[in-house]
Amino acid sequence: MPLNPNRKFEKPKSRKEAALSCNILPEDSTMEAECTTVLLDTRSTASFIHCDLVPRRHWRKIKKTPFATKGGTFEAKHMVSLEIMLPELSTLKSVQWTFYVDESDKPLHGVLLGSDFLRHFGINCHYSTQTIVWGVSIVPMLSQKETEYLNITKHFVRDEYDDNPASKHV
Repeated sequence: MPLNPNRKFEKPKSRKEAALSCNILPEDSTMEAECTTVLLDTRSTASFIHCDLVPRRHWRKIKKTPFATKGGTFEAKHMVSLEIMLPELSTLKSVQWTFYVDESDKPLHGVLLGSDFLRHFGINCHYSTQTIVWGVSIVPMLSQKETEYLNITKHFVRDEYDDNPASKHV
């Protein structure tokens, strides 16, 4: 049976994203704990954190590493190792990971967890059931509106030693 070219498809009422909140735990006493949104991106091969969330002194310079994105080529020049917690999935478990530093303007999410992170820690995004699963924890994916709300309510608190005064958010 051929497809009917006049058939109209309904758009889903709200697209769901694999997004959660994320607590970035202080590496030392000079760094404040941060809370931001995280996107679990199964199509990204690497994990990223926005530069506003980590003081520059914690960054490690690396050879420029290119990444292909929808918007073109993106080059990472720094990495940082951090301990993070995903409180919707576990309030007891924190994990250590090395992230590429995203120095772009106005990201949609402070942290992007790529397939490297998801595979290593066994976090699964089930789009058929719109759930995120980590061990025995199962949480629903969020609509874009709910994700935007998380982005609005996040607070960046920078420490006084940060060398980028433009990154101060309260």
